[in-house]
This record gives sequence, structure tokens and C-alpha cells, in this order.
Amino acid sequence: MFETIIVPRIGETDILGHITHTSIPGYLEAARKPIFEIFQPDLDASKLNLIIAHLEIDFLCELRHTSEITIKTRLVRVGRSSFEMIQDLWQRDQKRATARAVMVRYDYAAKKSYPISEDIRCQLEAHVASADDGSTSDEKE
Repeated sequence: MFETIIVPRIGETDILGHITHTSIPGYLEAARKPIFEIFQPDLDASKLNLIIAHLEIDFLCELRHTSEITIKTRLVRVGRSSFEMIQDLWQRDQKRATARAVMVRYDYAAKKSYPISEDIRCQLEAHVASADDGSTSDEKE
């Protein structure tokens, strides 16, 4: 599992002080950095060759700009050319949102997916956890 801390900015909130739903995908992408580094250690975006094929987000309760957000990212499946992950957003010891994403190894020139190398597959598989392996807490804000 990978953990990333996000410090929300006031500009990412609505008039009620809640983090807007449009900010969350950017947070999720930032939390994928350790996975991107498996594919491209220098993070050269022109060589990364990954696309999001699916993203779903469940908002469990509001996120606020007044506290850091911890995103816990775990891989749950590695396929031939794709992998699936779950990302949980925690604030003040409470899970506030959860996302499921599928990323695909993609050849932009050929406009099609291609297999994940065996070396990268082994590195990804070292981080696979069960889909329900997320931490839980009963503590409320």
C-alpha cells in the first residue's frame, strides 16, 4: 500500500468549505506517483504510456480544506495490459471517499493497449492487496 498526504487549498473548496468533487481526481492522480515511478522512474511523461480506462468515486462524507487528506492506494489486480487499484481518502481518521480505477498500458502511436513487461508486473504484484484490505476506523470528526 502506498500513502500520500495532500494539503487541500482554499481554492479547491465550495462556498460551504467542502473540497469540491472536481478536485478529487487530481488528488488521486498525485497519489499514483509511486505507481508511475514503477513504470517510469524518472517520471518522463512522454514515456509513461498509461491511461485511465475507468474511474469511479464514492463520496462517503465531506472533505474539508482545514485538514490534510491521506490517500491510501492499493493495487487489487494486475492483468496482461492493465491493473486495478483502490484509493481511499482519509481525513481525521475517517474514510471520506473511495475510488476504484483501472489503468492500461497504452501505445499512443498504435492506439492500442500492450502488455505490461514481466519486470514491471512483478513489481506491481508485490503491492497487490485484497479489495477489502483497507483500514477502517470508528473515530468521527
